[in-house]
Amino acid sequence: MHRVREIAWVADIARSADGRPTAVASSGRRVSVEATLRAIGLDRTFDAVVTREDVESVKPSPDLFLLAARRLAVDPAQCAVLEDSDEGSLAARRAGMAVVDVRYRTQR
Repeated sequence: MHRVREIAWVADIARSADGRPTAVASSGRRVSVEATLRAIGLDRTFDAVVTREDVESVKPSPDLFLLAARRLAVDPAQCAVLEDSDEGSLAARRAGMAVVDVRYRTQR
């Protein structure tokens, strides 16, 4: 965990949500996701954390994103997903959400 680094501009978006609901929807295991969030200081930032243990199918299935939207009480069409994989981008589109692929944005 000591080598985990945040993607600064993504973390800035999460930290500046100003009361807008935010969630993590990860195909990873809950223990790893929560440890990573703690390591980068984002463990208290999100209103919901959804992981592979919460759904039957992971990305590219939309299940993770749809469950996150339900837990936030937000219409999927009103959600924007910051994603770092092809499978995740496809899952977000299948959920009817806007997608920003964070792999193609310059790190500052």
